[in-house]
Amino acid sequence: QELNRILFDALESSLVSTSGEKFIPHLYHGTSVQQIICQQCGSVSERQEDFLDIAIPLSKRTGLEQALREMYCETELLEGSNQYRCEKCSDLVDAKRCCRLHNLPPIMSFALLRFLYDFEKGERYKDTSRFQFPMVLDMAPYLYETQTDEEGRKEVLYDLFS
Repeated sequence: QELNRILFDALESSLVSTSGEKFIPHLYHGTSVQQIICQQCGSVSERQEDFLDIAIPLSKRTGLEQALREMYCETELLEGSNQYRCEKCSDLVDAKRCCRLHNLPPIMSFALLRFLYDFEKGERYKDTSRFQFPMVLDMAPYLYETQTDEEGRKEVLYDLFS
């Protein structure tokens, strides 16, 4: 993960003011949308975030599709001591938070976060458990809106390799 980011930064820096200046963003840049929906008034707060890769924490996950489902399909309820301050209600309220992928890049990069911290031992360790991923990944279920090309086809299938 760090190596990718260092490499991308170096490439982008070396391509400034050249015809290849947008090379890395064109191939790897995507966006996600984080939504918070007030349960009292229904107002929706959205924030877009850019990414060059998607970091996948492996803790208690057996595969890529499970991780993506948990990260981009499930909704978190903000309640109790974790309530949301709604601007319209001017109060702390229960809310639902979710994250969806908005724009996908032509080349999707996943960073598997295998290193964890053991608080009892006070040290880092590597999660070496098995992690499965399909040979072809359909990203449609994780999208905020379905992307289509000029002919109206979905552009959400990725061939995976390591």
